[in-house]
Amino acid sequence: MDSDQIEGLISKFHSIPGDAEAEPWEKVKIIRTLEGARDPRVLSFFLRVLSDGDEFDLARIEILKILRLRECSGDAERVEIGEAIAGVLVGEEDVLVKQYAAMALEWNYAGVEGVLEAVTRTLLNEEEDTGVRANALSVVESAGPTPETVGLLKGLMNDRDIGKYVPPTLARWGAL
Repeated sequence: MDSDQIEGLISKFHSIPGDAEAEPWEKVKIIRTLEGARDPRVLSFFLRVLSDGDEFDLARIEILKILRLRECSGDAERVEIGEAIAGVLVGEEDVLVKQYAAMALEWNYAGVEGVLEAVTRTLLNEEEDTGVRANALSVVESAGPTPETVGLLKGLMNDRDIGKYVPPTLARWGAL
């Protein structure tokens, strides 16, 4: 995909109103088309759309699915993406977007500074959706056993919603 095609798709995306009935799905199609382009403008575009709480939720979820599996070009890119997703996890109101944000953090971004803090905040919020909290728990499991993660999980053992999921992880870690 050449530079003009990328710019054209990004422009087309921004020209589609979010309140049109069928047109928001065009946004998802554009995102899928841009997915394979290894151009820094595409990642910047994805992160701007992801961070825009007024944007079409399914477009944002599509970006989260892409970023979850993305092979980062280096640590700087991994940190940039991880920080953006963590911001969505703690700042978003839509439960489905938050669930996908937590899932996206699990594999590539659990070790990014600030991610564990966002996940901890989510896990400790008993008013948060149980599915979001369960997905956040998976991020802690991916981060592995450290004094911080073991302490967090031990503190969650009596949690009414997710406490039952904690002992197997602590047992695997030899921390029970």
